[in-house]
Amino acid sequence: VKTFDTLKLIDTATGTYGGALSPGAAFSPRGDRFVTAGDQGTLRMWDTQTGLQVGKDFTGHTEWVNDAVFSPDGDRLATTSDDRTVRLWNADTGEPIGRPMTGHEDEVWGVAFSPDGLMIATGSVDTDLRLWNAKTGKPIGQPIDHPAEIVCVEFSRDGRRVVTGGYDGAVRIWDVRTGQQIGPPHRAHETLS
Repeated sequence: VKTFDTLKLIDTATGTYGGALSPGAAFSPRGDRFVTAGDQGTLRMWDTQTGLQVGKDFTGHTEWVNDAVFSPDGDRLATTSDDRTVRLWNADTGEPIGRPMTGHEDEVWGVAFSPDGLMIATGSVDTDLRLWNAKTGKPIGQPIDHPAEIVCVEFSRDGRRVVTGGYDGAVRIWDVRTGQQIGPPHRAHETLS
């Protein structure tokens, strides 16, 4: 049994509570929709004004969906799952794009698009940081060996670096081109164990 705290949707102008979201939730770049990820391998798209579901459930993952992120143009979604895969989706239709991206050997948690939308970074319980071609779904280079399970990933604004948050409570910065860690880890949090 997997339990997570829920996120709460709050109107920033009025402070009004708008309901709870799953841990894997993301707003579209235009702010008119948000997606929630959760159990049963499904995702749901919601209208931010009405709070109503838009379209059908996105189905394709076979286990819990951990994270979801929109591409910078809002046309695609990338998701990670306990089924060890990364998937791309058409954000308007909910249809999968191409085949699942495979290579991680354990649950995949974090996912991020590069600012230009051409790369995806993923982090996993297998301690690998992986980069993918966002158009073809093919891996870019070799996996980057991370010292701990990776909880979250994010690209820098210029797309040259990736920051990772590890299960060991450390934040690390990586050079996308070389795969080398930049500087020492930053002890930002207590360990999660």
